[in-house]
Amino acid sequence: MKKAYIILAVLIIGYISCKKKDSCSDPNALNQDSSGNCQYTKVIFYAPSNMIGGYGFKVIKIEVFRRILDEDQLIGTITDLNDQNPEPDGCTTPEKGIEYNFTQQDDALFVTRYYFENGVEDPGDFFQIATSSSAHCITQKLTI
Repeated sequence: MKKAYIILAVLIIGYISCKKKDSCSDPNALNQDSSGNCQYTKVIFYAPSNMIGGYGFKVIKIEVFRRILDEDQLIGTITDLNDQNPEPDGCTTPEKGIEYNFTQQDDALFVTRYYFENGVEDPGDFFQIATSSSAHCITQKLTI
């Protein structure tokens, strides 16, 4: 019986060690290792604190969408703009920032929407951002 357990253990260890590992083979990806998933550029959206619009009203919320065909998909919201909002430090997304990770070599259209303290909404800006084989991070400051 003990011999059967030893044989079973050897077979399991052999199977695990010989199991093929996925790797990223896309030459346009940032990683070329055996981590399993290809990694592409990360976009960090951030906004300064105390943003004031054209009519003197404060911005209370910003939404960022990724536009795919004619549909906008919300990727994140920034609120509490009265607090201090730092710029990104290297590739680190600030607490009141929005991070978007590309999942393939691609370019994308991002759309913003601003909400003011008087209840008015502003459609904001459009940003065309493309992945890059060399840029780990792209930072995009949101301003009015």
